[in-house]
Amino acid sequence: ECDMWKEECAKANMEIQETVSELQTVKKHLDSARIVVKKVKELLR
Repeated sequence: ECDMWKEECAKANMEIQETVSELQTVKKHLDSARIVVKKVKELLR
């Protein structure tokens, strides 16, 4: 039983790590997009 739990936990941890790095990538893209929007707004003033 214990070993099964360990395996499940390890799998879950890996998935969480992958999700976290995907979210960080998304955040970088959003930050870049925000900067672009800011610059465009300044140009349109």
